[in-house]
Amino acid sequence: MQISIPIGIIHFDIWIMVATALLLVAFETTGWRVTRWEGAALLACYGGYIAVQFSPDARALLGIA
Repeated sequence: MQISIPIGIIHFDIWIMVATALLLVAFETTGWRVTRWEGAALLACYGGYIAVQFSPDARALLGIA
């Protein structure tokens, strides 16, 4: 059984996941506790990601179908 993966996930979402993982590794240097500014940065990134997901203009600009 094959699973079809939309091209938008390969071109955009996978890189967001990689960047988030790297960001979490960078934040780990503070000792496994997410400080207030780190939490705010993660929340801002998440808000941007959600905005792109629901904005047809942003998706077209990034080349995501």
